[in-house]
Amino acid sequence: MISFKNRIFLLTLLTAVLILNGCSKSEPADPVPIETFQMVPSSDDVEDYLELLEEYEEETDQWFQVTSKEIRDKYDIRIFKSDTTCSSLLLYEGELYPLGPCLGGYGVTSFAVADLNEDGAFELYFTCSWGSGIPRSEIGYFDSAEKETVMFDASYWMQELLLEADDSDLLCVYDAKASVNSFVDIEMSPEEKVGSVAFDSGTIRFFED
Repeated sequence: MISFKNRIFLLTLLTAVLILNGCSKSEPADPVPIETFQMVPSSDDVEDYLELLEEYEEETDQWFQVTSKEIRDKYDIRIFKSDTTCSSLLLYEGELYPLGPCLGGYGVTSFAVADLNEDGAFELYFTCSWGSGIPRSEIGYFDSAEKETVMFDASYWMQELLLEADDSDLLCVYDAKASVNSFVDIEMSPEEKVGSVAFDSGTIRFFED
């Protein structure tokens, strides 16, 4: 039978262990900063990509790799775009994923990497333009956790869009002026803000201004 003195000792020891465990818990990680970028065309990795394209039975046009080296190295992603059809495919973990519609427009035009839902896996956000007759621009994202591409239910007619982070690290969408040298070399500059993308009520949403 444990004596009263030993009971006090054990209770004190247990309390100390619980306090130490509580103090040793790490603080919540700081939010991952949003990184926005535009196309940087190059021939890097294109030959390997074309070999992979044959397995997917996709058309082999004049393809360029349009992801900056910094983004490629950090997130291990490759975005390839055709300078002929504007088709865009993301290469991630050995699989190819289409990035939005392109027929009749510029295809993808700007990008952002973020973890807005804070699940520990990044999302690749993008803007794209397409459409026969009257072109439109849309916003979408690739979820690296779910391995799927999602398009928001919002279209902007006769406009180009650009993703930029503001001073409070909010992912914003701007009406943009496009300087087009080729379909893989498009310089975008922001004009009027049209909305933002944020995680709300368990879902990543686009909020129109």
